[in-house]
Amino acid sequence: MRKKKPAHNSQPVPIAAKAPDTFEALLEAGRNGTELKSWNGMKVLVMETRTGKVLVNAGGDREHSAASLTKMGSFLMTLEAIRDGKLKPDERLTVSKSMIHVEGTKVIPGQSYTVDELLSAMMTASDNGATKTLMDRLEISIGDLNKRMHAKDLGLEKTDFVSVHGLPVMVHRNPHDVGTKVYSRTSPHDMATLIQKIHKDFPAEAERYMGQASVIFEHRTKPDKKPTVDVRAHHWLNDESSPLALPKGYHAQAKTGWTEASKHNIASIITAPDKRELTVVVMGAAEANNATAIKVGVPTELLGKPVKGNRLRDALVGHLVDELLVKTARTVSVAKAPVVTPPASPAASVSPQIVAVPASAIEKKGPEPKPEPKAASTTVAPCSLQQSPHMQRRR
Repeated sequence: MRKKKPAHNSQPVPIAAKAPDTFEALLEAGRNGTELKSWNGMKVLVMETRTGKVLVNAGGDREHSAASLTKMGSFLMTLEAIRDGKLKPDERLTVSKSMIHVEGTKVIPGQSYTVDELLSAMMTASDNGATKTLMDRLEISIGDLNKRMHAKDLGLEKTDFVSVHGLPVMVHRNPHDVGTKVYSRTSPHDMATLIQKIHKDFPAEAERYMGQASVIFEHRTKPDKKPTVDVRAHHWLNDESSPLALPKGYHAQAKTGWTEASKHNIASIITAPDKRELTVVVMGAAEANNATAIKVGVPTELLGKPVKGNRLRDALVGHLVDELLVKTARTVSVAKAPVVTPPASPAASVSPQIVAVPASAIEKKGPEPKPEPKAASTTVAPCSLQQSPHMQRRR
């Protein structure tokens, strides 16, 4: 039996008996260090990425169905295989014709794709067939995947996946049993740990495959339909044309997921223009009425009867970013130029002058840029998947 991993803080965290349903109460509970069981039916966890400080915790350590957040585990193991020389980004893999029976497969069974293309399909379009193709190539079983998730450097104690892509599996107790669906399980904290591991160890790949707003590739919309070229957009947070886009200059690396059991999930790392980062995980966003949608900041034009869970999910992420990242942006002090003492003049004595630089000018210039971290010895080949011109992510 695995030893249980301690919670975020060493001190016991008070748990509220009843979760308040207003957004202000959610933030207030976070400021007070109070853990809520849930918030409007959702589990929500917000952390400072670099320090691990928990800002909001509504069911952050409680179990929830993982859905396609499972793919982050498969993604990590694929990147580690590339780093270790077991796989190359430009290697071509043929999608098995059996993938036509795998729900959520958009790549064309029988057609070959590069590893780079399959990674984009897996992480941006959440393609189940692409994921299974990569795992089959590496001979990674579900047991191998769970073993990696439970390894010391991750320690995802509440995570147990049942498939490499997040789909449920049917379990039959006997030959006559019709079967019961079993879903992958995890917790918001485990998924926060996993996305932070990817972000830290493979920064370039995390940006390439989890920071795109959309990809364009040839796929089948349904098994009996002809292949078509289509835009598969899953990251509205980075889509400037979307009402759910993050404020200008803010950028998300994210993975989304949905099953009937989990509803809409997202694990994300949001980066501000000044390089501060938040890890935001929302799980269990279901269809909601307008009253709930307004609480989480769903734009007026997206209100309806009911509001879709994925809109609710992304709107909540944006609302949390506004309150915890945008409004708390660092105040730039007014910089002063060095004191300059001109040479003494026989005619007159000149006083030193202090020239103040306007703060607005400093803000436009921005902080000194940091060198881009190098990916862990992984070379990524040019991707033939294209970003949609009207959905380019902001930089």
